[in-house]
Amino acid sequence: MTVRAKQAKMFVVAVVLVVAAAGGCGGQRPGGGSPSAPVSPDLVKMRGTAADDAGSYELIVDGNRRFRQTLLTGPDAGAYVVWDGKVLLSYDPQSDPKYQRQEHPSKDEFPGATFFYRPGTKEFADMCPAAKRLGTTTLFARSAVRYHCDKVVPAEDSPAEPMDAREIALDEQTGLVLADGGPDKLTGVTFAPVIATDTFSTKMPPGGDNAAPGSGPSGPGLAKTEARLRQIAATTATPIYYLGAEFHGLPLEDAIIFTGGTEAQGDTSLDPGQSLSVGYGSYCSEGTCSSRIEVGAEEIPLDQNVAGCSRLAPIHAVPTVSLAGDSVVVFTGPLAIRVGTTPGDVELAAQAAKELRRVGESAAAGTLPPPPASKLTLIDAACGRRPGEHGPGLYDDPALNPASEGMPAFTVPRLGGGQLRWADYTGRPIVVAAGDVTDIAPAVRRLAKFTSGGTSPTVIGLTWDTVGDKEHPAPTAEIQRKAGQLPVPVGYPATEPAVWLSDAAGIDPSQSGVIGFLDSKGIPSTLLPTDASDAEVRTALQQLH
Repeated sequence: MTVRAKQAKMFVVAVVLVVAAAGGCGGQRPGGGSPSAPVSPDLVKMRGTAADDAGSYELIVDGNRRFRQTLLTGPDAGAYVVWDGKVLLSYDPQSDPKYQRQEHPSKDEFPGATFFYRPGTKEFADMCPAAKRLGTTTLFARSAVRYHCDKVVPAEDSPAEPMDAREIALDEQTGLVLADGGPDKLTGVTFAPVIATDTFSTKMPPGGDNAAPGSGPSGPGLAKTEARLRQIAATTATPIYYLGAEFHGLPLEDAIIFTGGTEAQGDTSLDPGQSLSVGYGSYCSEGTCSSRIEVGAEEIPLDQNVAGCSRLAPIHAVPTVSLAGDSVVVFTGPLAIRVGTTPGDVELAAQAAKELRRVGESAAAGTLPPPPASKLTLIDAACGRRPGEHGPGLYDDPALNPASEGMPAFTVPRLGGGQLRWADYTGRPIVVAAGDVTDIAPAVRRLAKFTSGGTSPTVIGLTWDTVGDKEHPAPTAEIQRKAGQLPVPVGYPATEPAVWLSDAAGIDPSQSGVIGFLDSKGIPSTLLPTDASDAEVRTALQQLH
């Protein structure tokens, strides 16, 4: 399932499922065997194998509006293309320049891609001439409708490719093509995946328009780096972790062992006192380049206060902290696995940490072994015990405290009608639950039991779509149905204030909501995840009064 564009080495999205000139971006409606309910196309991540031994790929689509496809393996591994509906950005590590960016490409240069189809439309008829419904089947744990399609014979000026008669399958709920009868094969489909904020960004990376040697990614490349990591893992007593062949479209590029900050050239075993750095992609600025994402195995000096150390929600069920706002450290056994980004992006680093896997493994690790009790004591003392807590002295300077200015003002629609305004609650202590509706609904119901129905102190909720399109949030009525009757006012979509609380707590919103216990100035006295114990909630309430 690939989409090809007519420009330099655009491996992506091998003309698929008929690329329609303007991929319809609206919702799907029933009709003639179409999806059984009026459900809008969702955010979906797919993985598959491409034709002609091109390797495997990952494709993330946001309806028919935008997509990102990355080659994971094969001769062009690491190459990717992003389409945001107006601008096309491609990256090919073997080309010069490596990046190409086109604003408003013509139909001939890049026809809009269609992934979701509604029978009865021109797009469906072009993709599946003389469609005959064959019944339903199950694909990727989804109910799919099968169709027989006659041969596709495109017009001379059409960008579509000819196709023999074949059988296709559409997801019954959304109309997503799960099988198209072509040589490309899907191997996995995930609806509503967690993605990075810049997944569909078409902004040219700093230095990306510089074709000079060394301005882009560098290093021995995927094959040699994979071989080096396997050798290091085979000769090292402790497990070696990395992110696989690529992460977020960034290819594996290098693995370096350091001794005291100096590269140990030729060394293939990670010994005590040494550190390992595994680099992905490149970030170039002002004439210098560094890895966009770096995975390191190193020791953090937790026997003393570490500037910028704060506790995050556990990843792989082991203690996790953030450092200096640009990296995440996962503690497992004797290892401190540090995932850093350039520029600093704790959210992206946390997403990468969730993909950590042992060298030689094809899937992300599950539960990792915990650190020894002696190290856990040091972690608690240096970085706090609960998500949102931090080491002593971290925010002695109020200018460094992300929550020092208090909750930002907001006015948002309220579930059930009307508006929810921060101005109506200022000047008194308040409890605010923020995050996805599936976290917030049970949280405010539980808080109501401890606060006389949400009145002492006042309780409100702020919810937002943590994984969906922030520019086109799901309808309020849909969120209302998910929430049901709530005992306190809840605002939606409340992206800015909800994100502010999540950031202040250092909690990944895809993993948990956050409960903020705010004083009369809107400054948090305590920040807890929504799954905090009743005892922790009661203690925070007592401290707020």
